[in-house]
Amino acid sequence: MPHRFTIGRNEQGAVEVGFILRVLSDGTQVVGSVQDVPLVPECMQRLCAKVAAFVENSSYPVYDRKALLANRKLVLATHG
Repeated sequence: MPHRFTIGRNEQGAVEVGFILRVLSDGTQVVGSVQDVPLVPECMQRLCAKVAAFVENSSYPVYDRKALLANRKLVLATHG
């Protein structure tokens, strides 16, 4: 079963890989963590944490939905 996770920023402004919690009136999306979501397998939770750390440490910006700028928008992964 494929899993699709969004790369964005959480409510504190840190890089997050998870699910879109909401889209603000200005078009900014807020991404929530999958770390405590029971339906997301542990291996996918670890993947999201590793991708978030990689993106945070890279020189490329997180996708900006409002400005339509950046290189990374989502992660699609399967397991099993």
